[in-house]
Amino acid sequence: MSALTIIQKACARLGITVPTAVFSSTDDQIIQLRNLMNQEGVELADDVAWTRLITEKTFTSVAAAIQTSAVPTDFGWYLNDTMWNRGTMVKMSGPASAEEWQMYQAIAIVALPAAVFRFRGGNILVYPSPVAGQTCAYEYVSTYWASGSQTAMTADADTALLDENLIVLGVIWRFLAAKGLDYAEAFRTYELEVAKAMGRDGGKKKMYVGGGQTMNPWNANIPDGSWT
Repeated sequence: MSALTIIQKACARLGITVPTAVFSSTDDQIIQLRNLMNQEGVELADDVAWTRLITEKTFTSVAAAIQTSAVPTDFGWYLNDTMWNRGTMVKMSGPASAEEWQMYQAIAIVALPAAVFRFRGGNILVYPSPVAGQTCAYEYVSTYWASGSQTAMTADADTALLDENLIVLGVIWRFLAAKGLDYAEAFRTYELEVAKAMGRDGGKKKMYVGGGQTMNPWNANIPDGSWT
């Protein structure tokens, strides 16, 4: 589904004349709808770590606190516990808080169980400074929710990396709200569909409330403890 078909579907449901073009249109309502579409895309992308937006960043360490080119331009937010130094095969500790980072600077602890990192000023800082040339990696949520590595749709043929049916529903309730019309039912439908999509996105890991089975895919009868 393209930007054009998203707006066409929304218009058909709203009782608005269906356009043949969106981004070249001078119709005030179509201009409003395309802006609402992009607003919906940005906010939907920011709701949760959608698997379609999760990506990996690798960088080569430098022998300094600030790791250059370690934060990509589409960085949305960091996924916890994913920062590893593949050269040392050790998970890095963090993100450190401002208080923790300043403590390390003041005390100057030389030997730590694992390097500590912090996001600050659009960079990644590491303490102690790592050895140069090591590969480090982490996962993050990208802000590029539109095709062509974009944070917004800018052409009729652009597509979304997110569920475009959700974007249609988002455009509908936002348009009704902007016009001062009753949007409660449209918003309720939207919320239910978003919740369903969140629940299904990427599948879920099995959870065993009884214990003893989480790392045992063969379901063998292995006791939790007291091994002989």
